[in-house]
Amino acid sequence: MKQIKILSSSCKCGHKSAERIAEMIKNMNADAEVSIVDDMTEVVRYGVMTTPAIVVDDKVVHIGSMPKEDELKNWL
Repeated sequence: MKQIKILSSSCKCGHKSAERIAEMIKNMNADAEVSIVDDMTEVVRYGVMTTPAIVVDDKVVHIGSMPKEDELKNWL
């Protein structure tokens, strides 16, 4: 199972991204779990200064915007 983390600064954008990504995963019938990380200490550990950021299996794959569905498919 893929682990997808949405790194967020507790803003609406991060939570909205998590909802949209969870919906895309559901529609793709993918085996993945989505969680939100809004603890800034943990966000900074990933080297991220702009949120939202997407982490797949502990690798930062996208920073600063909502990814397109095609991008998400490639990560899964």
